[in-house]
Amino acid sequence: MAAEARRFGIRGAIPGTVDLERLRACKQAILQARLAGAAEAAARPGITVIPGQADFLDAHHLQVRTADGAELELEAGAFLAAPESVSGPLPVPGADDPAIRTGEQALNLDRIPRELLIVGRGYIGCELGTLFARFGSHVRILEKAPRLLMTEDPAVAAALVAAWQDQEPGMCTPGCGWTPSGIPPPAPGRSTTGRRARSRPA
Repeated sequence: MAAEARRFGIRGAIPGTVDLERLRACKQAILQARLAGAAEAAARPGITVIPGQADFLDAHHLQVRTADGAELELEAGAFLAAPESVSGPLPVPGADDPAIRTGEQALNLDRIPRELLIVGRGYIGCELGTLFARFGSHVRILEKAPRLLMTEDPAVAAALVAAWQDQEPGMCTPGCGWTPSGIPPPAPGRSTTGRRARSRPA
């Protein structure tokens, strides 16, 4: 276990010392290996891969813009769409502050934050919260819904909260039923990083 942790840039008992650059490099290597495996599978007979950006014209026609600028129109009786998710901005004043990070940006921080406030109930927010709490951050999750992981069985969410309370001293019990109402501007001469968000009951 210790040798495996060192491979990912983690030294000593967790939270220990975390080499974020090495950790990201290992993550990227894993992703590249998965992409290579997917490309190999797609090379089988009967599968044609068209890299590019696609838009639906209607229920049976798809337009693809390839990297070299060509436009292709595809027709099919049915399409299976499996797009990648993208984080959206918080719909509150002050959310355009560069100190507010998306889930993707949080994975590219150059240091472990001392405190972290996560807005969102889904598994990605829970994964990030667990990760940073394990690395030593003081984490709190705000959620508009009455509980975490509303798309999962209630017992799963309850077990996760119990595990946080038992294993993650830096993880606060999630505050559910709350909606951010705004991000206050920083005081003159103070950094915006780590500011508290105003919140109100949903």
